[in-house]
Amino acid sequence: MAGTAQERFAFPLFATGLVIVGLSISAMISMAQVLAVQEFNASYTEQGVIGALRSIPYVISAVVVGYFLSYVNKRTALSLSSILVAASSIYIAASSSMLDIYISQLIFSLGLAFYWPVAESILADVFKDSDKLKAYGKYSASWNGGFLLGAIFSGVVGEVTGLRTMFTLAALISLLAVFPILKINMNKSTLAASSVKMSYFKALTPAYVITLPVIAVFGAILTLIPGYAWRIGFVILEIGIIMVPMWVLRIIASLYLALRPPKRVNIVLALIGLSMASALLTNTLVQNYISVVLLLSVVGIAISYFYAVMFYIISSKAKVRTELAIGGYESVIGMGFFLGPPAAGLVADYLGVTALFIFLALVSLVAAATGALIYRASSNRFHRYQP
Repeated sequence: MAGTAQERFAFPLFATGLVIVGLSISAMISMAQVLAVQEFNASYTEQGVIGALRSIPYVISAVVVGYFLSYVNKRTALSLSSILVAASSIYIAASSSMLDIYISQLIFSLGLAFYWPVAESILADVFKDSDKLKAYGKYSASWNGGFLLGAIFSGVVGEVTGLRTMFTLAALISLLAVFPILKINMNKSTLAASSVKMSYFKALTPAYVITLPVIAVFGAILTLIPGYAWRIGFVILEIGIIMVPMWVLRIIASLYLALRPPKRVNIVLALIGLSMASALLTNTLVQNYISVVLLLSVVGIAISYFYAVMFYIISSKAKVRTELAIGGYESVIGMGFFLGPPAAGLVADYLGVTALFIFLALVSLVAAATGALIYRASSNRFHRYQP
């Protein structure tokens, strides 16, 4: 077939698959903790464990997946995400104890390992450096669109039919993603011959170090807020709805990034820390529907920018075997989600939710300030390109 890999790549099919699987992932992230609280009276610590179990296999499997992506067709690997997410949804729908919920999250984690790492590796392979941020913005808007639909779907369907039926329907929807994904024009990777040493990751270490605490904060918020909302009186429909502004704003932020990439990494990182800390501290003063929506919305925009900045840095510095660099990055993200939720759950149970918000605000500020200092050099400008 004539044309470059970028010209042959069918982005609409790629985006459709991401949206469909993203819907089911969002439903799980939004409502697994609510089911645990509703039926098994899960504490904040137990909710934190749910978040951690989503990440234990992900930490390891993201690197393993990254390695094997050099040898397999990536569309086949991406289709596995839809199957594993569907399996986890069926399992939690049939759960009869907290143990069953924990097991469902382990399966779910494997599905995540074949979602973001594979999709981002595809982007890194197909698009040139000058087009990567634009492509990442469109990609991010796609999966965030799925998460937006999942928040609405889980809230409305969960309220009308119950959470168990909702999870069953989410599983069936996830399986539909196999069809568009397998039609993506992706050749078997030709990068397998490139070997790397540990020094390969040296240039990537600062990005990995900054990512860990920022994602730990995000993971804590995303994991504990649904159960927290249920405890302060929100119904299932309202829990789904409070997620909607966050995903809408993440889509807008992603599309804006595709058109107007930020000029300086250090400024972006500093603003990310300040905005997240401000939203968290606001919730120490006021804890109601508006304050929760504000927190999720601000954090959602901040994380959209953070993901884009880190993806650009890592994929640009990794000149060969980008799937390994991205697999390592996704494992760090998994580690953040593994450490953040249970630590936050313990703080909330023993010191209270107000203390938790203060603690998370401090971590956000320190992490972002560190990143701003590391990337303060003039070389941290993004490449310019024509959208």
